[in-house]
Amino acid sequence: MAADSTPTAPGPADDDVSIPSPVPALDSLRIRSRARSNLRPLLAGQGISLFGDYLAFFTLPVYVVELTGRASDLGLTAAAETLPTLLFGLGAGVILDRTVLRRSLILSDAARAIVFLLLAAAVALDTASVWMVFGAAFIVGSMSVIFDAGLEALLPVALTEDLLVTANSRLQLLRSIAMVAGPAFAGILVAGEFGFQLAFLINAATFLVSATYLTAVRGLRTRARIEERDFANELKDGLGFLLKQPVLRAATAGALAANLVFAPLAATIFLFGEAELGLGTLQLGPISIDELGIFIAGQALIGVGGVSIAPAVAARIRLGRMFIAGMILLGSGFLVTAFMDGLVAVIPAGIGF
Repeated sequence: MAADSTPTAPGPADDDVSIPSPVPALDSLRIRSRARSNLRPLLAGQGISLFGDYLAFFTLPVYVVELTGRASDLGLTAAAETLPTLLFGLGAGVILDRTVLRRSLILSDAARAIVFLLLAAAVALDTASVWMVFGAAFIVGSMSVIFDAGLEALLPVALTEDLLVTANSRLQLLRSIAMVAGPAFAGILVAGEFGFQLAFLINAATFLVSATYLTAVRGLRTRARIEERDFANELKDGLGFLLKQPVLRAATAGALAANLVFAPLAATIFLFGEAELGLGTLQLGPISIDELGIFIAGQALIGVGGVSIAPAVAARIRLGRMFIAGMILLGSGFLVTAFMDGLVAVIPAGIGF
């Protein structure tokens, strides 16, 4: 038997990997066929999951506003959801190197679904508290860090190189659609008869659907074995590599500065919309819509328009200047928003977004 026909032993992070065929042409055909089969559940599952992400982006802070109406609680909710990125961002890759990728993603989806099911039950029983929301935000944020890192690692294992480009472009399109449709639909849900209870149930369902689709994804190849070392040393090496790369170091510092500015705005816009812009409930025939949902959806729609023209702008000006221009638009957009009333404020807010 030829040497290349010997099955390759899967590494610790592999799942349903392919066994090389004695006939290279047949093996290549089978790999491409499986990759095309993987593309459909990946896109369908992630499209629904992204929709759930942006439902949660709206429903969690709006629910906090309804519970307490305190800006500090909005800030704590946002902090609870983003803190895991700081705590686990570097460690996520190390953890995923030691696990089965697909299984980790499914468990992350399942955990998020359980959180929203419990939150929906608490709302239905009228036992929910702001501390439950903080806990839900932290768990959801933690699972999102694991899921996002794992998905980036899964795509090259599940798709061929040509389909990677297709998958990433379509995922970006699905993200843009979810950014607009998620808050708008959430606005309809929270203004309806079953309000946040139904919204949280649908949130849970989106993650369960995503997990179900992931069970249909099969690996094409074995991921390279990585020699397991001490967890702390691997983290130290990763951080050292980041700090030694000027481009990565500058990009990280820039992203940190942008998030320090944007995160408080994103957190308080929900309270600002209700208290200062006077956004209430809009009645369109039999459908009640929370105007804040329209505001957030419109803000995202304008922001998506800005993202779509970004490549053309980047081709004309240097990246550093583009970053500075973006920060100026961010500040000036929200500054103008502070002096406006009603839904028309979505225009400068969208420019800032």
